Amino acid sequence: TGAHLKLYQKAHCHIFGIDLSEAMLKEAQKKLGEAAYLNLCDASNTEFEDNQFDLILSSTVLHEMPPAVRLRVLEEARRTLKADGRILLIDFHPGPLEKFKGFYSKLIIMIAEIFAGREHYKNYRQFIKNGGLPALITAVDLKIDDQKIVSGGNFGIFLLKK
Repeated sequence: TGAHLKLYQKAHCHIFGIDLSEAMLKEAQKKLGEAAYLNLCDASNTEFEDNQFDLILSSTVLHEMPPAVRLRVLEEARRTLKADGRILLIDFHPGPLEKFKGFYSKLIIMIAEIFAGREHYKNYRQFIKNGGLPALITAVDLKIDDQKIVSGGNFGIFLLKK
């Protein structure tokens, strides 16, 4: 919906946003106005040039995708990232979980993922089973610059570089 992009816009950054959902892009356009470049596009195959971006952000979307698509999306992000740029990934994390907070948060997440639909839930379960973001990061030859695990072990925030 453009919420993250709005923060960067306030910091006077040139912002680009892509989504496969016209509805999400319309919501983002309402928040961001005409100064944002928003495009209906597949993140696994964009029209952006090599080495174009200083920062690429992906927030809670990779777990929704089939495994092969996740890899292509991260490969595309790597391709379009400048040599000294960074990728910020935020998504579910496979744990280990903290006793109460971690297990309680996991229950809420699982309920939400189940209600998102059969395919969505299947992709989420496979994402967690295969090691979440750390496994994907390794697979596309990116390096972790910084990381933080939050929400009782359920979310990973990873800052990456080439």
